[in-house]
Amino acid sequence: MEYDGSTSLAEAPFHDAARETFCQELTAGEDLYCAYSTAGFKRPRGNAQRMRHEDAVCKRLEWLGKKIASLDEILIGYRRLEHRRALEHIATADRLELFEEKTITVQVGFDADKKPIRRRFKRIGLRPLKELTADMRALIDGIEISDKGAVKLLMPKRLDARTMLAKLDGLDKPGRNELSGPNNAPLIPEYTDEQRVIALTALFAKTSLRVPA
Repeated sequence: MEYDGSTSLAEAPFHDAARETFCQELTAGEDLYCAYSTAGFKRPRGNAQRMRHEDAVCKRLEWLGKKIASLDEILIGYRRLEHRRALEHIATADRLELFEEKTITVQVGFDADKKPIRRRFKRIGLRPLKELTADMRALIDGIEISDKGAVKLLMPKRLDARTMLAKLDGLDKPGRNELSGPNNAPLIPEYTDEQRVIALTALFAKTSLRVPA
């Protein structure tokens, strides 16, 4: 049976672990001479090139290359899916969950008996960092603290995320919906007045508008 490269050269019928190592090293991106030496061979100059062109080695390298390519496609697909999920989270997540309503008591003065007058106010503030989930933290690019202690969250913009999602779906590419004639010139349909009235009546009926008298 002709060898197709799908089995290791270290197995039957070759039983050549050194050549298998040579193929694995080359597939991993190693330099030809380094791969030859790593496999345990001596004097790589000239010998490494000859081994690289051996029939069994060529078939093994071709099979390993195709295997790596298929794994790369899977990995790229997985990364694209993760990228989409991250963008969708930025575009749709409820950012109000990052904050909580707090009641604070402030002394605003004294009454006639010199007793302090206190009032309660409600303020919106960031939740304690330890309470933020991983999804919440993913919405924060950074935190700025002013000299007065005010906290400002830096968050990715929803519109930017939606724009990137549109690019992933190819929605940013212009489409062509017009009818074309000879030499790709646009066709301009000719309608009678009666046809125009019928079309406008149907359009206005869908939009709950009245046809002008």
